[in-house]
Amino acid sequence: MAVVPNVGKHFVFKGKEWICVKTEVNGDFLAITAVPWRHDRFDDADDKSCTNNFANATIRKLLNYTFLASLDIDTRLLKRFYVELTADNGDKNYGFIKDYVTILSFWELKAVEKYLNIPNFMWTRTPLRCIGKGDKNVSIVDTNGRWGHCKANCKNDIYPVLFFKHQTVYEPGFKVDI
Repeated sequence: MAVVPNVGKHFVFKGKEWICVKTEVNGDFLAITAVPWRHDRFDDADDKSCTNNFANATIRKLLNYTFLASLDIDTRLLKRFYVELTADNGDKNYGFIKDYVTILSFWELKAVEKYLNIPNFMWTRTPLRCIGKGDKNVSIVDTNGRWGHCKANCKNDIYPVLFFKHQTVYEPGFKVDI
């Protein structure tokens, strides 16, 4: 019998180790990779033109094309994220995104960090602010209680997040309690 993983439990799917960080009443669940997918820039542009806007950044394209393609997953097994991009200072000028793969916001990460072991800084999708001084900086965090901001064209760890529909547990290769 297939079982939806409990919050905090590790599982394997498509050859990657995941950690369940949230479940819904209907059995759908949110999961983050247990190890970084890669160490890369938030945005590949040069120092003057890099952006902290997740909607336009290189990291979003990498997640939703390169990472998603590497999983070879039927997207009908995933729920889409509908997210308002909100800065540390409350700015909401970047609007909404709709994706199959994302990274956690600073606040989402703080809510689930007790389930994670993130020794190095990782990217969040939270900009410092949307316009003005600091509009190239993005929030970074680790599970040692350190947090800060980093210019979008420096490198940090990327931990992809998927929202799985409960039917995923019936897929070949899905294994809980590894």
